[in-house]
Amino acid sequence: MITPEQKFQQVAQHNGFADNPAQHQAIGVLNQVFLSVVKNLKKKSCFLFARYFAVKGVYLWGGVGRGKTCLMDVFYQCLPEGCALRVHFYQWMQSVHQLLENNIGRKNPVDYVADQFARKYRVICLDEFLVSDITDAMILYRFLRRLFYRGVTLITTSNTPPDDLYKGGLQRERFIPAIALIKSHMKITRLDHDRDYRYWSDQLSWAFFHPLNAQSQKGMRHIFFMLTGHQVTQADREKILICRRDMLAQCVCAQAGWFLFTTLCEEACGNNDYIELAERFRVLLVEGVPVMDDNRAGATRRFIWLVDICYDCKVKLILSAEVSLGKLYNGVLLQEEFQRTISRVYEMQSWIMNKKPV
Repeated sequence: MITPEQKFQQVAQHNGFADNPAQHQAIGVLNQVFLSVVKNLKKKSCFLFARYFAVKGVYLWGGVGRGKTCLMDVFYQCLPEGCALRVHFYQWMQSVHQLLENNIGRKNPVDYVADQFARKYRVICLDEFLVSDITDAMILYRFLRRLFYRGVTLITTSNTPPDDLYKGGLQRERFIPAIALIKSHMKITRLDHDRDYRYWSDQLSWAFFHPLNAQSQKGMRHIFFMLTGHQVTQADREKILICRRDMLAQCVCAQAGWFLFTTLCEEACGNNDYIELAERFRVLLVEGVPVMDDNRAGATRRFIWLVDICYDCKVKLILSAEVSLGKLYNGVLLQEEFQRTISRVYEMQSWIMNKKPV
């Protein structure tokens, strides 16, 4: 059995990671939790009627690009197969809401759905824990309380300290007990240092074009041809079926799709649309990303969701924009979320250097 500490050393050596005390401290905390979880699982397998003793989880938070997801993935990969779930927070909440909807007529549906997760998984790893939706905020206390009661260990990454979760949200006072639960059932571990590792790449020019002019359009066409071998023309425009409705694509070739920002982020698209796009395409080109601010909060949030889903699904994302990446958002409401988006776009551009045809 390999431990997270040992696994992380292997990953760090293989990828040439610089030595970082904050990461070492965080992986040490995860390693302790891992050993306790494995000990619990062994007791349960030896004694049929033994109960699980609650193992405190980890709430790993810090600035964008600090390696939180990498550390959580190392922890998850070391766990015995089948005992844990690893998922992005927004996808998890989608599945929770769907299960609740399927069990509307049942007594205490929140407890019932939480019990379903607890029966299947001893550990749940949630990437990018961020509460911005009131429907999520209103059920999280009861849901987390039931998971912890059932002995589930929760591991999360977040850019936000627990006390700032859902800050400024509607009816936040009803969410405060969820924060108290997190602080009492999880080890709050900060991972922060001066470097955002995602920015340490000189490949941005390969897949981010600005401003919106003929040169940018030429660059988009060139990289589409480089990846697919297809020359784009206006005749390539077609409607494709996404989530049982038509969506206009500028071009679709093999596993690459070219779309306008207005189509993906200013129309009534949601996470399910982006998930289906990410499942269908290995490369997405998004043309015409404008400067965003609080007056375009809806489009901004959809763009954040799109980037998150492409990142999580390892989809290559190519953008043409009105201004440089760091100047795309001038608002206040979504500033924290958009910093993560910028960091992720930087990292994703390096994926384009793998210029295999799609």
